[in-house]
Amino acid sequence: MVSCGSTKASKCVKESDNILIRLGEYSNSEQIFRGWEINSKREIYTYSAKNSSEKVISNYVDELEVEDYCRLLDETKKLFLKNTVLNVPGEYLHFIEFEDVSQNMKLMAFWVPEHLNVGNKEFKNLFIKYLKLLPQKIELKNKMISKEKIE
Repeated sequence: MVSCGSTKASKCVKESDNILIRLGEYSNSEQIFRGWEINSKREIYTYSAKNSSEKVISNYVDELEVEDYCRLLDETKKLFLKNTVLNVPGEYLHFIEFEDVSQNMKLMAFWVPEHLNVGNKEFKNLFIKYLKLLPQKIELKNKMISKEKIE
């Protein structure tokens, strides 16, 4: 027997082909992105890139559950539709990137992790939801990204 939830989830996975979600930290001085990449197969990889052009996907980490992936993908799409740009200056920034390769669309949000304001609150909350599902920590420069810091 198939429930409505699993039907929606399987539809979500089929419709998310060619979607990449990246999140982590960006260092302005080094111009390096560090974090995770989640592809449309729900696979999680560690990720680093210089200037978002020289991408290095390294270690396979895990796979998100279908329901978690679909829920977070939906929240990510809705948040980027609501707030198309968020870019705050700082040395170490957290980011979420949504890329739909088939639509040639890439959206990014950057914020200073130590600050919480109206502009970054929703992105920061979404970032934390992703972190809670990621099984592996990545050592980042500002140390603000470790799971122990998540409330």
